[in-house]
Formats: sequence, C-alpha cells, structure tokens
Amino acid sequence: MSKKDILLFVIIGILLMVNIANLTKMNSLEDQLEMNEHLQSQIQNVENSVQDISSQLDQKLSESTQKQQWVQGKEYTIKDSDIEENTINIAMNWSLKELKQDEKVLFLYREHGENEWIELEVEQGTGLNYHLEHPFSLKRNYESQIMAVSKEGRRREDLFNLNLNEQIKQRMHINAFVYQAGNGMFDVNVDIENILKTEFPLTNNTEQLRIKSAKATLLYNGQVLRKINLLEDSEFLQHEDYMETLHYNSMLNLEDEVGNEIGDVELHVNVQDELGFIYKTIGLSEK
Repeated sequence: MSKKDILLFVIIGILLMVNIANLTKMNSLEDQLEMNEHLQSQIQNVENSVQDISSQLDQKLSESTQKQQWVQGKEYTIKDSDIEENTINIAMNWSLKELKQDEKVLFLYREHGENEWIELEVEQGTGLNYHLEHPFSLKRNYESQIMAVSKEGRRREDLFNLNLNEQIKQRMHINAFVYQAGNGMFDVNVDIENILKTEFPLTNNTEQLRIKSAKATLLYNGQVLRKINLLEDSEFLQHEDYMETLHYNSMLNLEDEVGNEIGDVELHVNVQDELGFIYKTIGLSEK
C-alpha cells in the first residue's frame, strides 16, 4: 500500500470521526430543543395560570369593593339633549347599602375645580332605590356625590364623574391643512375621526352621533374662494360600529380666480352630527 493510499484512508477516517461527532452534537441539540420546547410550554402554562389567578383576584377584589360601597347599582340614561341651550338631560339611578331611619338623601354636584356643591332633592323608589333626572351643560365637566344628612351629621360617597365637555372635545377629531403650490394651485387635506363609543356617551343611540354634514370653506384674502361638501367629495368614508373615518385630499386649480398670486389662505371645517352638535376647526396653512 502506497503512502498516498494510507494518507487517503487517514483522511477518510478523520472525516468519518468528524461526521460522527457532528451527528452526536446534532442529536444532543435536538434533545435540548425538545427540552426547551417542553420548558417553554410549561412556562406558558404557568403564565396562563398566573393570569387566570390574577384575573380571578381582580374580580373578587372588585366584587368585594362593590359590596363594601355604600352607594351601589349606579347607572345612568341619556334622556334628551337641547342643542340651543347646549344641555343634556341625564337620568341617574342608584341604591344604598343601608340607611339610618332619620337620614335624608341628597344629590350633590359641582363643576370640576369649584369648591361649592349644589344640592338637589332626589326621588325614592321602592326600598333604598333612588332616582334623579337633571339637565347639565355640555360646556362643563362635573363631579357628583350622594350625601345622607341626619342630626348626628352627614356622610357622602362619589357617584359619577360627568366629563361632558371633555367628551365633546375628544369625540370629533378634525385635522385640516392647505398648501399654496403656486400658479393658482391649492393642496387641500381634511381628515375626520368621529368616535361613536366613549366612556360616557352623549346618547345611548350611536346612530345619533354619526356625521350628518361635513363642509370645508377655503378663504383667500378673507373672501370665500371655494366651498367643499366633504361627505360627497371625500375619497374615503368608512362607517364602523365604534368610529367613522373621512379623508379628503384634492389639488384644486383655482388659477382663474386668483391668478398666479400667493395670498392669505384659510381652511375652515364645520362638522355636524345627527344630534345637531357642530364641531369647528381652522386648518393649518402654508405658502
């Protein structure tokens, strides 16, 4: 056997040993992977169990807290709204855990930031169930409490936070922008998001919150240059259960009206919902 043949056998032997070693490592890695997958599965099961226990504890804590509260069974109903007076009529119902024989129940409310409470008489139903219907201004945010008064003193507990004005401001999002591109060209953009479902809705019928009309007015040097019906001319209008979305974008050629001059331009957007509330904004402009 020649040296060349011996060298070839040695190389083949080394390669076989390397392959055997690699196969051993691969089998070991496969075992480790299977073990890791098993561990991950166990960890996931533990996480799920912890989440279930946490959820159950939260539920028990919430139930325990509700049982300890003096004012229970809180609920409200939006009865109607007055657009001209900018008010909304709210009917509130609640029950009391207990009440001393000589205690009188009153409803208290005040504007956020104010110190003085306004007291209102309440209607008592069967047992310790109470009712009150009262108009509130949509220009304000309120906090309310229930108070029991007797010769021995008084006690009170929170009822509702009526963030009416905050809801009005946050419900309709209007972003508008106009850019003068020169030669009588105006790039007009309007995006509207109408939030239908909020923490304290203005009405229980979300159809009354949908957009009834949406209009934009383009002003040039203080004069009306173009009126746009956004509902009719928008390129994207989507209606969902919880939100309406409108997008309008158009490059308007108004050279016949303004020539090649660059002037002061404003974009005014007015949106009205089915309840009659009007939301206004003046868009950003560049030239």
